[in-house]
Amino acid sequence: MDDPAGPSKRLRKTTSREGMLTSEDLNHIMNWSSDEDIDSGSSWSGANPEQAEPNIVVQQNQSIQNVSDVWRKDKYMAQPIPFTGTTGLKASSDYAMIAKMNSLQKKNLNKAIGLISTAILEERRDTLGATNGLLGELEFEDPKEYFVTLRMSESCFNFLLKKVQPQIQRSDTHLRMAIPAKTKLQTVLYFFATGCSLRTLTHLFRLGKSTISEFIPEVCIAIYESLQDFIKVPDKEGWKNIEKGFKNEWNFPMCCGAIDGKHVIIKAPPESGSLYYNYKESNSIVLMAVVEHKYCFSYIDVGCNGRVSDGGVFRNCSLYQALEDGMLPEGHVLVGDNAFPLKEYLLKPFPGNQLTLKQKIFNYRLSRARRIVENAFGIMAARFRVFEKPFPYSPEKVILIVKACCALHNWLNETKLQYRQFEYTVDSENFDTGEIVRGNWRDESEPNGFESLKNSLANHSTRRSQDLRERYADYFVVEGSIPWQTRMVH
Repeated sequence: MDDPAGPSKRLRKTTSREGMLTSEDLNHIMNWSSDEDIDSGSSWSGANPEQAEPNIVVQQNQSIQNVSDVWRKDKYMAQPIPFTGTTGLKASSDYAMIAKMNSLQKKNLNKAIGLISTAILEERRDTLGATNGLLGELEFEDPKEYFVTLRMSESCFNFLLKKVQPQIQRSDTHLRMAIPAKTKLQTVLYFFATGCSLRTLTHLFRLGKSTISEFIPEVCIAIYESLQDFIKVPDKEGWKNIEKGFKNEWNFPMCCGAIDGKHVIIKAPPESGSLYYNYKESNSIVLMAVVEHKYCFSYIDVGCNGRVSDGGVFRNCSLYQALEDGMLPEGHVLVGDNAFPLKEYLLKPFPGNQLTLKQKIFNYRLSRARRIVENAFGIMAARFRVFEKPFPYSPEKVILIVKACCALHNWLNETKLQYRQFEYTVDSENFDTGEIVRGNWRDESEPNGFESLKNSLANHSTRRSQDLRERYADYFVVEGSIPWQTRMVH
């Protein structure tokens, strides 16, 4: 007679008895008619123990305990454990019975144990996982520690969850409950904030290691797409506001951003040879960015392999072609360091040590504006400690992680929901003493996952770009001078 409950409901009944299987349960499992019985739950066939083969039937009152020992060895993976002949069954007759099972019966038993273990793991995740455990406590009892743990306030998290939930929430099935979007997002943010291993996330959130590895890219894509408004190329009005910010706050007119790049260190992918091998003898992909006056990324390009020579890193990024095609308003410039070529749209310092006072003042004024991009990279690396060490993931996955972190960095800098009192401070200047006051992000250990670009040896700038730099140098010592610049130079 068919059991109308089906295997799904039957397994829930089994797990509600805290992992104890009776002989009746085992006989039902052994007599599932096919694999479809397990997958669909539509053709559950429960055999009468009296009609079953003698070598399968167990005494009606004999219980099989400790079945949880089977999945406890691998409980976080939530996968069926291959049959080994040792299932924690106590009665010797049970061992004999297992040994006489045919291959289909053993396969069904393994699948049953896997489904049971999944149900138990879901229950434990709800009660013992970090979502309802540690983070649930911090949310109400210690807002500062909650902020440190996820790098954002509770209000920020709830806002972000609402934006990404439609993309990362899956539907429940008749066999298992879908992982909540809240748990997925907390797992990824904790990963960003700490840079911990997937094994640590497994223990903390009670999720399978392979499961976490699968949904990290999914959540990264959702974060980047949902925060697209905070990391897009400015329009005409946006460029005008950035230029105004650089002029008023950093005393550098006609500037639309500071440019810099970083090697993001990765583990060499299999069979990649020296494709990602850079000048510092590590493997990397390149993150190139333009940062505006409020320490936010206005343009990012990530993915160029680190093998490209020092002069070619910039030229092999999409940002170079965008600038060549007139991305900036006419007559406006970016500021960069010696890793970049001197262009009509890109100013760099005067090289050498034997400089005139005018050249030293220009270099100071340029470095003052360029320091913004250095602080932006530093704050992002301090905020998201995932950059603290090389990434042991594929380049494709690292690109998604970097883009998501850049989008989060911009959003957290601009949103009013963030706790500003807990944020990192940026570099500032003491005009009386001529000293640079270091931002507290510099107190963090230097990230090993970031490396600076190598200074460019190219010296093939055009005459027009050299004249532009000279005009800026003349402007900074006459009508564009600021009272403290000579003191800061000396």
